[in-house]
Amino acid sequence: MTTKTAADALAVTNSNTGTVDNSLNDDFLRTVFPITSLTNTDEGSNLSKWYLAWFKRQIDALPSLVTDKCPDIGELLIPVAFFFKAGKSLDDVAEFVLGHFTDEEDEASRDLAKTISFAILGWQTMLFLPSINTCPLGNFAVADVFDGHTIPAFWAIRQDSSLTHLPIPDFLLGFGLMLPQGNVFISEDTEDCQNFDRMTMVRPQEFNVALMLKYGGVRISWTDVLSAHMEFDPDARVLFLYKYPTFCYLNLPESSDSIGVIHSCSSVTLEKWGSIEDITQYLREILLSYRLIFGQSQNARKLFHTANPFGEKTPKELHDPLLEKLLIRQYGFWARPTATTPPSALLLAACRAFTTTTPFEAKHSSSKQKLDQLLAKAPAYPYPIKTTFKQSWFGLYASKHVQFGNNIPNKKYTITRRRWYPNIKHKKLWSFGLGEWVTCKLATSVLRTIDKVGGLDNYLLSEKPARLKELGPWGWELRYRLQTSKTVQRKYNEERLKMGLITKEKMVAENVKLGVAQGVQEALPTYKQRRLKRQDIPKGFAERWKKSAKVKKVLFGEPWRVRRYVGREAGSERRAKTEAENARVRRVEAVMARQKQANQERKKIEKEEKKRQEEEQLLKLAEAQAARRGGPTPSAQTATESPNPTVSA
Repeated sequence: MTTKTAADALAVTNSNTGTVDNSLNDDFLRTVFPITSLTNTDEGSNLSKWYLAWFKRQIDALPSLVTDKCPDIGELLIPVAFFFKAGKSLDDVAEFVLGHFTDEEDEASRDLAKTISFAILGWQTMLFLPSINTCPLGNFAVADVFDGHTIPAFWAIRQDSSLTHLPIPDFLLGFGLMLPQGNVFISEDTEDCQNFDRMTMVRPQEFNVALMLKYGGVRISWTDVLSAHMEFDPDARVLFLYKYPTFCYLNLPESSDSIGVIHSCSSVTLEKWGSIEDITQYLREILLSYRLIFGQSQNARKLFHTANPFGEKTPKELHDPLLEKLLIRQYGFWARPTATTPPSALLLAACRAFTTTTPFEAKHSSSKQKLDQLLAKAPAYPYPIKTTFKQSWFGLYASKHVQFGNNIPNKKYTITRRRWYPNIKHKKLWSFGLGEWVTCKLATSVLRTIDKVGGLDNYLLSEKPARLKELGPWGWELRYRLQTSKTVQRKYNEERLKMGLITKEKMVAENVKLGVAQGVQEALPTYKQRRLKRQDIPKGFAERWKKSAKVKKVLFGEPWRVRRYVGREAGSERRAKTEAENARVRRVEAVMARQKQANQERKKIEKEEKKRQEEEQLLKLAEAQAARRGGPTPSAQTATESPNPTVSA
């Protein structure tokens, strides 16, 4: 009599051909997962190969105590899955398992049947990894993948058999909250509760694996436990990630009637425990998290090659092919497949919980998309838009384009092609109408024209057709923003009043409605115009903005007579400042010259006094030497030899 091994029970061998029949494998997948159409395709079979190999590996790792008494565990997988999907408790499933491998009904056999049922539940849901060797058969234990770190999914790693008669969700709650509801927070820390209630926008540029590893010293630990995904150990700085996203994808139900084994663990009565809809959303968010922390950052995608989530010794058949597509390739998310949808074109439209942005169509360039978004905010542009120099769409280029020509040398007649780009500057110009700095790319000729007309606002508000044509799409949109501002609307109302197109009462009403009534005598005195913030006003000209009346004249007067930027110093002011600075320098130089002369005179007097003292000392020394010799003193000898007694004295 031939006995099947535990690993070979998943496949049925044909004695005539010796080939492996995959019908049992396909039936097993259709039982565990709610998706059926994917397993009928070659692409779907490639996605699910790892799960069969992983399941066989788990069965091979069972201790001999289990495999000796129940060698054909593979035959129990499909019936046990149906029992779990029917909502049976662990005791009910254990009764079926007990009758399969023995006729005895002693306590040891019952504990073994419960252990086998518990292990199959963990393998088919991947919510936990059963640990059979760490406790007696009467108890249940899960593998400690967190190295002692406690998380909400696993408050405890062991429990006895007192809860096996309850439904599966109640039994699993004894370990922890493995399948939480949406927006559930169970921490009692006040600061954590405040952070949970705060809405924060997550950007891939600020939240990705590359930044975590570089600045936070975070390590990535890849795990087989689904409920451990995105759990963080702050003490060890370890981020746990689930390495089999295909399991989440295969468990997305095609309809409300089709559910998997993991959906049988749902509950609507337990507090904070997820329902079927919560479990489905939980699986979708796991799929989206890979793209958030890996797929949308180039530096993070490079780290996947060095991370090696499956290990060097892991066989290739245990690798999940979907993980590489989500983490490395710049693909979109997969969609729910149908019988007619090709696997290569599966786009996940149902799994977009983190973003609602419509993806760009492949037939349009990014510049065209930006142009459409720009012109959508303003009226239709009245002139044709050239497509030969696209960067001119987003600046003030004055219709300038790249020019092409030839390099013709003098001696050798070797002609080479060359091109001339327009001289473009990046400038920040102040707009009084918008009340802010405007950063723009503009040609030097446009910058000179802005200097002539007296500012950016006067350049944009010109009514000449040639000026409107050289604005371009970006300048047209900026002109529309300026025209709809409160300051320019007030100017237009005053012009209409002078032309007799509007009455004073109507102008006051419109100004009050627009919020620009300040500065108009007929406006309500109680209304106050919104003041510009201090940082919005040009630095160094805050007082000028408030007091000077020339600003309005430059902005709305006759700009062709003003040859300077608004806010720039005039020539007379610069000359006055220069003369004042020169006078200050002259005063400082005069003071320094007097001090220098006084120092020189003082040093000269000190030098003469020092020389006189030295001569007196020498004279005293000579007199002392002459007195010791008995001769005349130098002073007396000098008096005798000198014909002038006054000089000798």
